[in-house]
Amino acid sequence: MSSESTPFIPIPRSRARSSQAKASNSVISQQSRSLEELRRVIEVSKQEVMAEAQAEMHKQIQRVQVEKENELLKLRDHYETLAHLKEVLHKVLAVVPRHCPLRHQYWHEEGYSVYGLRMMGLHHGLPDQRQRHTRQALHPDKCPAHHPSDRPAPPSPSADLNDNYIEKIAKHVYGFMEKRSPTTPKRQSKKDVLWEQVQADLERNQNMAHVRELFKEVFRVNQDEDFISGPLVSIEEVQSFSENLGPGPDPLDLRWDFRHPTSSDWNQAVIVVLMEQLSEMCEREAWTTLPKSDEYWKAAITEKYGRIKVDSMSLHCKDDSSLEMLQEATMRAMQEKNTKLKKTRRAMCHRDMSSFRSPKMTLICLLEIPLSMQGDRLSEWDEVGK
Repeated sequence: MSSESTPFIPIPRSRARSSQAKASNSVISQQSRSLEELRRVIEVSKQEVMAEAQAEMHKQIQRVQVEKENELLKLRDHYETLAHLKEVLHKVLAVVPRHCPLRHQYWHEEGYSVYGLRMMGLHHGLPDQRQRHTRQALHPDKCPAHHPSDRPAPPSPSADLNDNYIEKIAKHVYGFMEKRSPTTPKRQSKKDVLWEQVQADLERNQNMAHVRELFKEVFRVNQDEDFISGPLVSIEEVQSFSENLGPGPDPLDLRWDFRHPTSSDWNQAVIVVLMEQLSEMCEREAWTTLPKSDEYWKAAITEKYGRIKVDSMSLHCKDDSSLEMLQEATMRAMQEKNTKLKKTRRAMCHRDMSSFRSPKMTLICLLEIPLSMQGDRLSEWDEVGK
């Protein structure tokens, strides 16, 4: 008996391997797409973080620059004041004998106040030699003559005029050591520091007011925001002037280059023109503040420029984490200025209407009072009306 057997058909291994390869390829492609998406998100986040960090760093640099310029201006102000005081003390020490036993009384007779807060004789000038000899001849017992044989000659003022000696004499002159009761060194040092700060602040405020008036007169602006409303200097003009191919800033139409600091060639030329205008203004208005050097006024003008640039022309970070261009910052600042002006006009109009409404209501009340009165009070109002 013969039995027929079905032949065994094996499954090809290549087909199984191809299906596994397709599955692994799909997984790999999916992972690669996820990796590319993750890389793209990381790049976008990196750009945003870098833009924000760059904007913040730019603001911090400008703020630190303004603070350092303010500190330099204060130091120069202190140096100018000390130099002026040293010159005054040279004159005072040349007049008053240092070893005179009645030195304080002699200073009062000459017109100086040792215990006061100021020197009374500086604005009247120093007395001449003849008046001193006459006073010494009339009062020989009050101020005896000093002979070289009796006492040693007093040292010259220049020999003892170091920093410590000038500080001590300044305290005598301006009244820091006039207290009869002894004070502690710590309290005295606090008074000295406070007085120096007050004097420096007063002088600096007056000088910065002069600089603001200079900017108003030269640039014809009232506020710092008004600088953006005028035309800006072009890049071609600045570049041609830097290469000695252009004329440079026009004194009749002076404009800053807000794209660069004050150390650029264009801005330095603008500062030179402002210094000339400042000297003319000082002579015309007869300023009463202490005279300052050119470096002091250049530092003050630089500080004012820094404030204008930080307040009005600073670049902000946009929504897409990129910095503004100069034209975009100008347009934004102009819109902010217009919004502020609209609010100011609205507030002024409301105030005017309120001031008009109050007298109107008062008049209406006065007109309604006689109508509500009766009897003899009404006749009184009639007589007043006549």
